[in-house]
Amino acid sequence: MSCKLTSAQRARVDTFVKESQTGIEFYVTAMNEKTLSDGYLVICKDYAVKHLPHQDQMIKLCHPQNSKTWDANLAVISDGTCTLSCILTAGWLGFVRDNNLREGDICAFEVSKNDSRVMITVHPLKESGHPEYVITGHTKPASQQKKKWTHPGYVVARSIKLTRKQKRKIEERIQAIRPEIKIFVSVLQRSSYSLYIEQGYADCHLPREDQIMRLRLPGKNDTWKAKLYVGDKVNGKFNALRRGWKKLVKDNKLQEGDMCLFELLKKRGGAHHECPHN
Repeated sequence: MSCKLTSAQRARVDTFVKESQTGIEFYVTAMNEKTLSDGYLVICKDYAVKHLPHQDQMIKLCHPQNSKTWDANLAVISDGTCTLSCILTAGWLGFVRDNNLREGDICAFEVSKNDSRVMITVHPLKESGHPEYVITGHTKPASQQKKKWTHPGYVVARSIKLTRKQKRKIEERIQAIRPEIKIFVSVLQRSSYSLYIEQGYADCHLPREDQIMRLRLPGKNDTWKAKLYVGDKVNGKFNALRRGWKKLVKDNKLQEGDMCLFELLKKRGGAHHECPHN
């Protein structure tokens, strides 16, 4: 188990394990605000080392009462010699939304392997009063389909202090984008030669070595290549877009104070920018 459970929650888990009669070791955790809003789930070292791959890869998530599967990215955090933890990133939020997981719900993770492909069956043990959610092929009435979507939130560079107006604009934009991964927000500074990315966001969502990222703006077919630099322990840990970033800024006439929203897309980077209105 990855968290402290109440006596009622522990009893629910014990009952589930007895009823499963599989002898399989489950990873059990409770859904909290960060797990549901940040777009990723951390799996602790002990379980990750024993049951999960030791390198990044795409895996499949499934619900025991539904034949549908969800692709998710499994990111392995290591110190270079051994696994420290694993993180479910891209794809996790889609599973959360589709299966109506809520804060307080207990989930038991069951790992299996089929033809070298890892499959994780997520057994939701719903909080008391929450109906067990089963996905069917039936559509909901239009009145129920228009519920407001809960976005995964965003990460802001530590050096940036947003105004209330900027926060509202970001939330409106995210509501329209509906990203599966948390958005990274930055505001252009006087120097546009590089753009630093918040370390916590980079650890969860970006590559761990230097590489070329492809950037694009919404509504445009053009793409820009920028070099992602990943700092080492000697020079200090950091992540920054450098070579190529200045060209994107110049080509799109971005200016100091313009707000940029970065949405990470599958196998490529995507940049969304929005200029403040005076």
